[in-house]
Amino acid sequence: MKVVLINSSESSGGAAIACNRLHQAHKHNNLDSSLLVQSRSSSELDENVYRVKGRFPLSLHEKSTFYLEKLSFLPYEKDKKARFAFSSSKFGHSIHTHPVIKEADIIHLHWINKGFISIKSLNQLISLNKPIVWTMHDMWPITGGCHYSDECTNYKSTCGNCFMLKNPNNQDLSNRIWRSKQQLFQKKNAITFVTCSKWLQSITQSSSLAANQSVTSIPNCINTERYKQAHRSLDSSKIALLFQAMNIGDQRKGFEYFLQSLKTLKRLNANLCDNIVINVIGKANPSNYIQDLGFTVEYSGLLKNESEVIKAYQKAHLYIIPSLQDNLPNTVMEALSCSLPVIGFNTGGIPEMVVHKHNGYIAPKKDSEDLARGILWALSDPANYSNLRQNARRTVEENYSYSHISNRYLTLYKELLANQYES
Repeated sequence: MKVVLINSSESSGGAAIACNRLHQAHKHNNLDSSLLVQSRSSSELDENVYRVKGRFPLSLHEKSTFYLEKLSFLPYEKDKKARFAFSSSKFGHSIHTHPVIKEADIIHLHWINKGFISIKSLNQLISLNKPIVWTMHDMWPITGGCHYSDECTNYKSTCGNCFMLKNPNNQDLSNRIWRSKQQLFQKKNAITFVTCSKWLQSITQSSSLAANQSVTSIPNCINTERYKQAHRSLDSSKIALLFQAMNIGDQRKGFEYFLQSLKTLKRLNANLCDNIVINVIGKANPSNYIQDLGFTVEYSGLLKNESEVIKAYQKAHLYIIPSLQDNLPNTVMEALSCSLPVIGFNTGGIPEMVVHKHNGYIAPKKDSEDLARGILWALSDPANYSNLRQNARRTVEENYSYSHISNRYLTLYKELLANQYES
C-alpha cells in the first residue's frame, strides 16, 4: 500500500508539523509513505518528501499562486486579520498528474491553502477515483472560506453574509466558495474527513457540506522518544510558566486572558508570584505588558529549532494555553509528552487531552480568574504536582504515540481500499 500525504509546507506551522509527524510514524510502521508539499524548509534529507516543482529553491511559478491568492482576496477583506483567517483557494497547483499521486493507493490531504491546491485542483484529485482522506486541522474544508468560524454557524446550512468580508451579503465570496465546495462534495463518500479532535468532528457532522461524506476522528501523534520528560519539581527557586503561540497578538490564542490571570494570581498569592518567571514563545514581544505586572519575563521569539522548543518545555513547570478556539493543539501534546501539566480553557480539543485535575486544569472559557486558580492549585502541593507530571506523560504514551496513531490510520486505509474493490 502506497500513501501520499499532502500539505502546503513540510515543517512550517502546526498542520505541517502534525502531517510530518504522521509521515514519520508511517515510516516507523513500515508503511510506504510519501509527503508532497509546496514549500520545503527543513535541512533534513528525506527521499520520500517531494516538492511540487523540482528540487531547487521555490520557483517563481510556485510563488505566483501564493501571491495571486493574496491579491485576489484584497478587494474582499474587511481588515488585515481576515487575510490570515480566510482562504478563497482560487489559485493553486494541479497535482493530479504528479508521479507520486499516480503511484499512490491512498491520497491523504492535510492543510492545503496559501496557494497550494485550489478548489479546481481538488476536483481533479476526486476525479482520479482513488480513496481520499482529508485530515482537518481547522474548519476550512466545511466553510465558505474561514478557518475558524468564531460564533458564526452559517456553515450548518449555507455560507453567506460573512463577518470577515468587507461587503457581506447572501451571495458574497463566502457563498460562492460554499457553492463550489457543494458541487465538489456532491458525490457520496468522495472524501473521508478525519478530524484531529472530537470537537471538530461534531462541528463537521453538523455542516451541510459534509452531509454526504464520512467523518471520523483520529488525533495527531508525537515522537515520545524526542519529547521526553525531564526532572522538574517545585523545590527550585523559580517557577516557570510557559505560553506559546505562532502569533501572540492573535486574539484566538487568548494572551489577554493570560495577562488577566496573572493579575488575579498576584492578588491571590503575591509571595508565590515573586518566584514566578513567565516564558513566552512566539511573534510580538509581550514583555512590556507583563513587566508592568511585576513578573520576570523571558521572551524567546519564534523558536524554529525543535531541540530549543523541547528544552523550553523541559525547563517549564506549567504550560498555559488560554486559547478561545483551537482544534487539537500540537503544543498541548508536546507539553504533556515532556511531563508538563497544562492549564487551559474548556475550548476545542483541549479538554480531550487535558483531563481536569488529572494531568492539568481546565477552566471555563474566558474565565481568567479560574485560570489563575488552576495555576495556584497545580503549584500548591508538591506531591500533587508530581502526580500531574506522571499522568501527563502517561496520557501521551497511551494515546498519541507513533505506533498507536499510524495503526489507526492504517485500519482506515485498508477499509477504504476494501470498499473500493467491492464497489
